Amino acid sequence: MKDIPEVVSAYFDADQANDVDALNQIFSDSAIVEDDGSLYRGIVEIRTWLLAMKEKYQYSLEIIDVSNTDHISTVLTQGSGNFPNSPVKLKFQFTLENGKVVKLRIY
Repeated sequence: MKDIPEVVSAYFDADQANDVDALNQIFSDSAIVEDDGSLYRGIVEIRTWLLAMKEKYQYSLEIIDVSNTDHISTVLTQGSGNFPNSPVKLKFQFTLENGKVVKLRIY
């Protein structure tokens, strides 16, 4: 995909491979994930969140488009899985700092 930052690409690769151990290289120690009205802080909570989402929804993501401004990369995806209205379009907004994700907002 054009212009996708390496760390953002690594996130989607890890997600697809169910590789939660890769999150240590992707997220900063104090990173925050905002998803569905909840906040997950730090690697331990983020790993727990990702594992729970994968188990509950058994989803897959297809990247449709990427836009980058300054230190923010926004990725439009189509998500399919075991949830209402599947498939749905989801945006993943990554805030990047020093080659790592410091915040991920999914909406």
